[in-house]
Amino acid sequence: MEAGFLATGGIALVATADLEEAQASSTLGKFPDELAAAQRALHRADAGGARHLIARARYVEGRSYFNQGQLRQAEESLQAARQIFVDIGDRSGAAGALNILGSVMSDRHDLAQAVVMYK
Repeated sequence: MEAGFLATGGIALVATADLEEAQASSTLGKFPDELAAAQRALHRADAGGARHLIARARYVEGRSYFNQGQLRQAEESLQAARQIFVDIGDRSGAAGALNILGSVMSDRHDLAQAVVMYK
């Protein structure tokens, strides 16, 4: 039992480090590197069943896709993140995902849907 706990904790720790790397890459405007780090975090978090980390990784993945102009992929990732955030009761995370989803809709010139997301 202890080995399983340590393995899961280790996976979560490494996934969190990947998310920190993604944030640093985003700050530097290196969006492909941000995406790669987010996807590593997602893979690790998914293997460990860490739903909050999965949601965070999907959020960062979506943000990166958005910053690279890949709106369909951004919407898919952000919707997945939003749903998990809602399911686990993280209202702040869900609001963050909706905010970027509003920007995705705005960039698509779907202003009515953007307003829905921003509300």
